[in-house]
Amino acid sequence: MKKKHLLTVAVAIIGVFLAMYGLRGKLSDPVPVSAQESPSAVPVRTAEAGKRTILSTLDYTGTVAPAQVVTLAPKITGHITSVSVGEGDSVRAGDVLITIDNEQLQASLARLEAKVEQAQLNLDQQQLEFDRLAQLHEAAAISEQQYDKALFGLNLAAATLKEAQAALTEARLNLVNTKIVAPNNGKILQLMAEPGDLATMGKPLLVLSGGHDLIVETQVIEKDLAQIKAGMNTQLSFPGINQAFTSTVNHIDPSLDPMSRSARVKVSVPAEAPATVLPGMSADVTFILAEVQETLSIPTRALVQTSDSENTVFVITDNKAKLQPVKTGIADSAYVEILEGITMGDVVATDGKEQLYNGAPVFIFNDHEAEDAQHE
Repeated sequence: MKKKHLLTVAVAIIGVFLAMYGLRGKLSDPVPVSAQESPSAVPVRTAEAGKRTILSTLDYTGTVAPAQVVTLAPKITGHITSVSVGEGDSVRAGDVLITIDNEQLQASLARLEAKVEQAQLNLDQQQLEFDRLAQLHEAAAISEQQYDKALFGLNLAAATLKEAQAALTEARLNLVNTKIVAPNNGKILQLMAEPGDLATMGKPLLVLSGGHDLIVETQVIEKDLAQIKAGMNTQLSFPGINQAFTSTVNHIDPSLDPMSRSARVKVSVPAEAPATVLPGMSADVTFILAEVQETLSIPTRALVQTSDSENTVFVITDNKAKLQPVKTGIADSAYVEILEGITMGDVVATDGKEQLYNGAPVFIFNDHEAEDAQHE
């Protein structure tokens, strides 16, 4: 009886063990793929391929300067008696800017005028004498030597008058040069003279803008210089002026600065720019390298570069992502031209694409949808 009881207990223990082993085996069996949950949808923002005007540009910073600069220096030496302008003053052609003492020149001019008058009287007298002797010479009443002497006296008197007249002309010119006059309309950019200073011939006294036209000067580095052409369209903007102005490149220096490896480029400031645009002001210069009107384009941030540097995009169709190669054209700061690969109206991923793969399910979550969710 006791043995029978022990046998029953052993069978029961073995049964429990087998049951537990079988359950563990079932729990460790892999779950069929069909029973697994599908991958989570990747949230993305998107944009539609559409037609836009694309500008390919280069951006630089420059400085406003006068289109022309005239340096004025005296043609005589003398003490300055008056300065009638200051830096920043606007002047018109013919305005007297600086006056140099002319007292000694006035006295010299008076002496030379008297000398010319005396030389003219002497010439007149010599002419009368020569005419008289010439008649006698024709009648053979005087010798050849007397005739030659009269002719020499006449020529000498004429030369003396000519020399005196030249000296008088120079004195009058020097007197005119005691006044430094504006050669054109413009603005005084720099003044280096005060009353009482000694003005030295050839030493600059002031700098005048050559008219009211302005330019923007900028230094373009050598790797960009080949793309800049004279006459190229540009856009200019200035601090505190909420408007961009269309202009053109009017000059490119023929050589580079060996230190900076850059060349100076000048861009005209258009006439419609306000009077608050002044020399010395900074300016943003945008060189328009290329422009394509109404071309198929997408946001630049939608591009994905593959390992072999091929441009691709994720096209979203039926909430799934498809990796699509594209051929690109010109680009600006926000959009890139698409030449091949997608068509008008195709939807491409712009944000969240880092988590995408070919065939990935997506959840489109654009800004307007986020706003709608906030209002609900």
